[in-house]
Formats: sequence, structure tokens, C-alpha cells
Amino acid sequence: MTGPRLMLANIKKADRIVIKVGTSLVTRGDGMVDTAHIQSICRQTAQLLDTGLKVIIVSSGAVGLGMGKMGWRKRPGTLKNYKPAPPSGKAP
Repeated sequence: MTGPRLMLANIKKADRIVIKVGTSLVTRGDGMVDTAHIQSICRQTAQLLDTGLKVIIVSSGAVGLGMGKMGWRKRPGTLKNYKPAPPSGKAP
């Protein structure tokens, strides 16, 4: 067994699943929050929880969301200019 079938077989045996949600999944093309997509992720996560699985969500979207809040269209070239983005993208 290989590919998707193997992955599905392994998921069925798992008692815990980790979901990584990156910037492209939580932001729209303009860098602002994509609430519709986040709602979809929440619905799908609830379905997994209903099966008895433990679900861990890991997000790396703080940078992208922070860039949107700050009105940036692209990542700054230097670390010094880049540092304000992640804290401003974190949830309050």
C-alpha cells in the first residue's frame, strides 16, 4: 500500500493528529484574515474531534497576518524591518 491509501490507513490508526495552518491558509490575497477559510478549518477540525481524535493545531500565520495588518505587500528585505510583523499578527 502506498500514497493516499497508506496515509489514510495511518490516520485511521492514530489517536492524535497535528494540523499545520500556514499563512496561505489564514490570509486572503491582500494579506488580510480569510475568515471563511478559517471557519472551514474549524468545521473540519470539529468533525475530527467528533470522531474521538485529539487535534493539535499549529499555526505559522502570524507573519503573514502581521504583514497584512501593517499594510505590507511583500516581506521586508532585512531582519530589522521584518521583526514587527509576527507580533502584530498574533491573536489578542
